[in-house]
This record gives sequence, C-alpha cells and structure tokens, in this order.
Amino acid sequence: MTDRFDHDRHRPGAIKRARRLRREAPASERKLWEALRKLELRIRRQAPIGRFIVDFAHHAARLVVEVDGARHDFTDAVLADMERDAWLGSQGYLVVRVRDTEAFDYPERVAERIGDLIKSRTGKWD
Repeated sequence: MTDRFDHDRHRPGAIKRARRLRREAPASERKLWEALRKLELRIRRQAPIGRFIVDFAHHAARLVVEVDGARHDFTDAVLADMERDAWLGSQGYLVVRVRDTEAFDYPERVAERIGDLIKSRTGKWD
C-alpha cells in the first residue's frame, strides 16, 4: 500500500495561495464551479493536496479535475502536468483534465460528467 500524505500538512503558504487562486479564477473555472455547485457534489475548488493546489477535488471519490488553458500545450507544462498527475495518482487520485474552452462553453455538460465519475467512484452523489 502506498503511504498517504498528511492532509493537514501543506507547503507553507498553500492555504493563502489557494484563497488567492479562488479570487482570481479564470472565467472558465468560475463557470464550471457554478455548474458544479448546482449539483451539490461537495467538491472543493483550489484545494491543496500535498505540494499541489488542484483546481477541483472530491476527496471521497479521490478525484481531481484540472481545467487546462492553452499554456498546458507547451512542452514544459506537459511535463509538469505529467509529474503532477503521477504524484496525485500515487496518492490514489484520478486526475481528469478538461480544456478551458469546454469548461467555459459547456459547464453543465462537464459538471454532469464529473458527477457521473463521482457517482461511479463512490456509489452515491456525495
């Protein structure tokens, strides 16, 4: 079994940074957040997990959702995302990546897909 990280321990300043990221969220993340809240899925946004702050997390389902803009197409970002996904995977999280254009244009559809994933991983709407 993989050793789990201590949920209470984040990098110094992670909580403050997460709060700032919530305030400064791009329009695509704000629209997706609004759609997710309507489904009452108990998802956290800009949630610190270990050394990372993820866009959205559902801890009971061990699910992370990342909304990726165009910068994620560059080689250095792809490599960083792979490292991040591998670490989160080692902690038991499934990482789902959504394009920001899809989150902006079709937030309800993306939220429903996330809800279905949560249901399949937990057996209930949580």
